[in-house]
Amino acid sequence: MAKYFIFYTDTNQLAAIADSEENKNKFIFGQTLYTAVEVTDSQYDDVKLGRKTTQLSNGSALVSDFESGSFGVIMPNQTLESIKNQIKIFIEEEIFALDVKFADVSEYKNALRAIDVDSLNSAPNQTIQNWVLSQINIPFKRYFEV
Repeated sequence: MAKYFIFYTDTNQLAAIADSEENKNKFIFGQTLYTAVEVTDSQYDDVKLGRKTTQLSNGSALVSDFESGSFGVIMPNQTLESIKNQIKIFIEEEIFALDVKFADVSEYKNALRAIDVDSLNSAPNQTIQNWVLSQINIPFKRYFEV
């Protein structure tokens, strides 16, 4: 099944992701605000699971690692306490974005809230987003999925 990244046409930034042509078409129906690009399953999963980021470049989805210094990247000199705070902020922002979207995903929100960040005893070897999402063992939709 085809998967899509949907970008804002004016900024080339990600607006949403769709796991089917039907969901993509529902989201962009009759609008010129968005540009949809078909992507591979691997690219889709990398962005959904917070392993990589994407933007529109010359009509194609450019999928890349997070830049050093961006919110999701753990820096080598960062303290464990700072990393824990960063994780907590990401969880709060993910829940807030779901609430803003009025998404009825209470199971996902409860799973986010149940993550015991304080028990973390070493820096994860992945992005903050990917670490948090890897702690959830239920199917879930992030706020930018349509």
